Parts: sequence; C-alpha cells; structure tokens
Amino acid sequence: MGLRHGLVAVPSWTALEDELRMWRDQGRRATFWWRDDDATRDTPALRTLFAHAERCRIPVALAVIPGLAEPSLVDVVRQSARFVTPVVHGYRHHNHATPGAKKSEFGPSRAPSDVNSDLRSAMTSALALFGEALLPIFVPPWNRMAEQHLSLLTPARFCGYSGKGPRRRPLVTDITVVDVHVDIIDWGGGRRFLGESAVLAALVEHLVRRRRGLEHGSTGLLTHHLVHDGACGAFLERLFSATVDGGGHWVDVRAAFGAPG
Repeated sequence: MGLRHGLVAVPSWTALEDELRMWRDQGRRATFWWRDDDATRDTPALRTLFAHAERCRIPVALAVIPGLAEPSLVDVVRQSARFVTPVVHGYRHHNHATPGAKKSEFGPSRAPSDVNSDLRSAMTSALALFGEALLPIFVPPWNRMAEQHLSLLTPARFCGYSGKGPRRRPLVTDITVVDVHVDIIDWGGGRRFLGESAVLAALVEHLVRRRRGLEHGSTGLLTHHLVHDGACGAFLERLFSATVDGGGHWVDVRAAFGAPG
C-alpha cells in the first residue's frame, strides 16, 4: 500500500489516475499550472525545459531574476513565446536576512524604502527586457516575503503574487495571490529530484483537498531548471502525459491568475 501521506494512502501513478477519474465522475476537470524559477540566461537546462513545454504543449510561467537577466534570455523566451510567459522573480535574488533567519530578499528586517526601491527597479528592468510579454506577477525568492511589504507591490505596478502553499491563512493583500503547491526538488537532500512517490503523493493530496472543497484554485507545480537532472525531465514528461490523458488541463499563468489575454 505504501506510506500514508496526508489524505493519500498510495503515492503512485495509479493514485493519480484514480483521483483524476473521480474528478471526471463528478463532471469536473482537474486543472494545473506550472512555474519554473531562477531564470537569468539561455542555458542548455532552460532549453531542455522549454523542449518539455513545447513537446507536451504545456504552458510555463518563467520566473526571471530581472537584476541578473542577460540578453540571451530574452531571445530564447521570444523563440518559445507560445508556451512561455515571463514573470518577476525578486530583483537580484540576494539574501538580505539577518544571521540565523531564513533566507529572504524581502524579509521583515529590510526597510520599506529599500524594498520599495528594489520592487520598482525589478519592474523597470523586467519591462525593459520583455515589454508587453511580461505578466507583472511577483514571485519572491525562496517563496518568502514579509507581509508588511505586500502593500508596496501595487504601487510598483504588480498585479499578482505567487509563493508556495498551501498556506495556513490567506495573505492580506489587495492583489491576487496564486501559489504553487508541489516542488519537485529536494532542497534539503542534495538539491536533486524529490522522487516520484513523494511528488505524486503531494500532487494527489492537493487534488483530493480541492475535490473536497478544502483548497481552491489550480494545483501548482514548481520546478527549477538549473538543478534538474534526467530523472526530473522523465518525470515531467510522464506527468504531463498522465494528467492530460486523465482529463486534466494545464492552464497558463494568465488563466491561473484570471488575467485577460
């Protein structure tokens, strides 16, 4: 039967197929969305990620670090514009946390004036890179931003925020919050693939919670192309195929946030 993981007893491809079948039996369609973080330039790893997106016809929100982005990134994103939407991943992905605190670029120890300056610089840089192709969604590095700074996002022209959920309570903010829920990387275990069973269990658990009305919105998948190995790529391709074949639908980031276009 396998180890119990929250609401899911069998973390397997069969469990995913069964859960998708239950959605279909209820006349519902399970939706997913995909975010990939830490893009700064054209690399073989990024091209491999885009190849997965194009081959499987799955849209990806590419979280770009605007203060570190190189012109080569703009070119490769433009080439894959049908499936790739750039969003903003912090400013320079620099850790400003005090010693001993969790890493953050926009944590509680930073002065609001400094945060405001970085947010505005991030938006200016991202727009200069991508123009109208940019969706002004803010993705904080390490999926962490102090709530006291959230009010600075709207004046900096951001319309949405994406961290990592599920959350114990909703963020108090005047912009749309749409999180990802399942990271395929094991950051505490060597920065490698978390493993098929663990990722599937987390995905199915979120789908179960949504089906039971305990969670809302599309199930969000998080990847980091720079640390992917062959196991990550093989898993993504099988996941995309299994979810689509099972009646699921991968929405692009604009649809996930309810943005026009």
